[in-house]
Amino acid sequence: MTKQYSRRSFFKNGGVLIGVGAVAGTALAEDCAKTPAQMAGPFYPEPGQRWEDADLTGRGGQTHHDRPGVFRLFGQVRSTGAHSCEHLAGARVEIWQADRNGRYKHSVDESENPGPRDPHFQYWGEAITDANGRYEFVTIEPGKYPGRTPHIHYRIVTPDRQYALITQLYFAHHKDANERDGIYRQLLAQGTAQLVTTRIVRTAEQFETSDQANLPHAEFNVTLDPSSRGDRRSSTPFID
Repeated sequence: MTKQYSRRSFFKNGGVLIGVGAVAGTALAEDCAKTPAQMAGPFYPEPGQRWEDADLTGRGGQTHHDRPGVFRLFGQVRSTGAHSCEHLAGARVEIWQADRNGRYKHSVDESENPGPRDPHFQYWGEAITDANGRYEFVTIEPGKYPGRTPHIHYRIVTPDRQYALITQLYFAHHKDANERDGIYRQLLAQGTAQLVTTRIVRTAEQFETSDQANLPHAEFNVTLDPSSRGDRRSSTPFID
C-alpha cells in the first residue's frame, strides 16, 4: 500500500525551491528541460518488498541522521502537459539505491555481489509530491557498485498512474567515475548529463525549523513528458 510522505516541509512559506542542484547552475525550475529516461537496471525492488517511507536512514520508523553520508534529497516534479512546466501534485516518487558499500538489497545482487547488507538501511523509499509538486527524501550517499559510478535510481509515476518516468541521478563530486561510466558517457554525448547530475551542498542553510534542517542537501528537479508513453525504459511494473 502506498504510504504518503507526511514529514514537515522544509520549504519556507511554500516558496519555490532554492537552486542548489544543477551542476552548471541552471535554474531547472525555469527552463523545465525534459528529464532523460534511463534504464531501470536489474535491482528494482522485488515483488513482496514493501515500499516504506521517505527516510532511508533507518527502518521500521527509525531514523539515523548521524550516520556517515546522510543528506536531504529534494526537488520538484513538473509536467510538460497542456500547461508548460506545470507542477505535478500527487505524483509518486520512488527511489532505490546501493548502500555505502555499493550493495543493493536484491536477490540478484546478493548472489553476484556477496557480503553483508546494512541492516539499518532501507534501500528504497517513496514520497508523494505536495500541492506544488515538491518531494523530499533523507538518504545516504550510495557507494560505488561494480562497473558503475555512484547513482540513485528514480521512478516517477503520474497521479493517474498512466505514465512513469525512470531515470538515474548522479553526483558532481564523482566527476572522474562519472566520465568512465558507459551510461553517463551517453548522457554527455546527448548533452543531457547536467539534467541528472546534482551537487551535495555541505554548508548548512536554514529553512523552516526541523530536525533535519542542517543536513547536507541536494536538489533534483524532474520534468515528465507523458506524451512519450512508448518509452520502453518507463515500463517497470508497479509494486504497491
